[in-house]
Amino acid sequence: MEAMRYIILSVACSITLLLSCSSGDKYPTARQLGEQQARELIEAQPTGNKLQYRLLEIRATETSMRENGYNNAADAYINAFTDYIKINCDSLACEIF
Repeated sequence: MEAMRYIILSVACSITLLLSCSSGDKYPTARQLGEQQARELIEAQPTGNKLQYRLLEIRATETSMRENGYNNAADAYINAFTDYIKINCDSLACEIF
């Protein structure tokens, strides 16, 4: 139950952050969020179920953006996340991509 609460809070914060920006700032903000979450994932070094849980959080954020009509922001977010992982942690990139 605590895990679901964390996911919902994370998604809500992400959407609020995106909505609070002007049109020109939405995509840089989405990219920054993707990079930040990638950085946090690398620093945490989760394995097994914890890694799967964190990846589900990432996808939940992306899906929430899309469901709210922010497809371009969702693309920027997930691309920034993916690129950051690939550039900064080859071993993790090989495991999840």
